[in-house]
Amino acid sequence: PSGWGVMTRVGGQITRKTPREWGSQGRGHTGLPSLTFSTSVPQITMSVMEADYSAVQSRPLRKAILEIAIFSSASLILTAALLATPITQVDDQEVLSRASVAGAAALNHIGTGLTAYAAIFLAFYGVVLTSQSGRNPLALPTQRFLGFTAELLTGALVPAFAIIGIACVNDPSLAGALFVLVPVFAFLLVVATLLGALIVFAPAEKLDSLKRSLTITGENLAKLQVKRRKHGVRIVVFNIFLFSLVGSLITITSKGFGQPWEWYARVAFVFTALTAILAIGCALGLVSIKTGSDRVNRASGYWVICAVYLAAAIIVVLLLLSSVPAAAVPVLAVATGVTVSSFWPNRWSRSFGRKISIREGADRIAFASLLNSETRIKHQRDYLEATSSRSQSC
Repeated sequence: PSGWGVMTRVGGQITRKTPREWGSQGRGHTGLPSLTFSTSVPQITMSVMEADYSAVQSRPLRKAILEIAIFSSASLILTAALLATPITQVDDQEVLSRASVAGAAALNHIGTGLTAYAAIFLAFYGVVLTSQSGRNPLALPTQRFLGFTAELLTGALVPAFAIIGIACVNDPSLAGALFVLVPVFAFLLVVATLLGALIVFAPAEKLDSLKRSLTITGENLAKLQVKRRKHGVRIVVFNIFLFSLVGSLITITSKGFGQPWEWYARVAFVFTALTAILAIGCALGLVSIKTGSDRVNRASGYWVICAVYLAAAIIVVLLLLSSVPAAAVPVLAVATGVTVSSFWPNRWSRSFGRKISIREGADRIAFASLLNSETRIKHQRDYLEATSSRSQSC
């Protein structure tokens, strides 16, 4: 390399020669009491590379893994609901049969999907590293968006592998494909986790955001009518139990008694899951609306509520188009009850129904969340301000 050289000391004078210049003097030269090699160029190059890659900020991997697990669970629940439609006319064997057929079909296209995923994820990772090394001001927003997108795409891919696994169990001749697909999916999962770990904020962004959030949190606390912070989760759980019981009883009454116990257990599980998705989705949406620090956070609450009702509407339409349209009646009853409980009018705020409604539970959860957020934001603000002042003094 051009950075390497030979330092010679002849008398009191120090000279530097390259290996080519040194070799041109011949082998008989004896004026070299000591030899040292300069590695300045390689050291400079390594320091630049370390500075570039160390600038990429990250968070603990367990947070990204948890988010991918949440997205995967939501995708699996939605897939199971679609495979089990219509609910009252499909038994477990029929669901497994449908999953097996769907898995065999997915196996024919999963290779193309994994290839596209691999190219997209590697491109994401390259964009993140390039934007960070170039000190681009849009680097952090870009890596946050790409990290969240990678987590969401990975969670959406999990149901495909679940139904492919069911197809391989029913037809072992298809199992050979798993020896190729599983390592590729593991690679995608690792890359998605690394990208998800890049959802971070710069210290200056955090400090400005904390100051704004503290002001908005105080305003949100003043707007809340409910000033209680206890038993919010219990109220939501009570509504899940109540409306799932209503849906189960309507289904059992319409079908008639004397069914096998497995049928009763399946009906109870289906309506508990359906009610839980609706109630928890509405509660989380209301909490996000009441605690959101900006329009994006508040809008996400509306999106969550719209998403759960869209899923319920799809289920109702599929049931109405099936051979047993009467099966849509208990689903409509559950959706109506959850809607009334979630959006209880404020003019009936002193009634008993308001005190046990999902809206009451969401308000209590929001109040507790805002109080905890206010305390946490103050501690984080003080810590960042102290850290910033120490760094400036140094």
